Amino acid sequence: MKKKFIIPMIAVAAISGAVLFSAFKAEDKSENLSQKWFEFTNVLGDGDVNNPANYMITPSDGANAPGCPEGSDERCAVLALPGTNPDQPNLSGGSVIEIRQRAIE
Repeated sequence: MKKKFIIPMIAVAAISGAVLFSAFKAEDKSENLSQKWFEFTNVLGDGDVNNPANYMITPSDGANAPGCPEGSDERCAVLALPGTNPDQPNLSGGSVIEIRQRAIE
């Protein structure tokens, strides 16, 4: 009689473990998908606002926008989802939530 319960108990334990593991995995992914602020630095010197390499995450780990002098001359920052490199924005599709402009200093 005890042997009848061993297989179902093993199955329940395996399913519970798989559900618990996938819950932690899903949490890790959602953390990477949170929107962050990235400042346009033009580090490549080409002025390409569509190149993620020209951006860097703000010092607050992306939580706060950088101070942008008022104006609309050039790109200052974007609020976006991180790209493959978490320190650079994903600039494709609907990943950019907000764009801030600034005056040329």
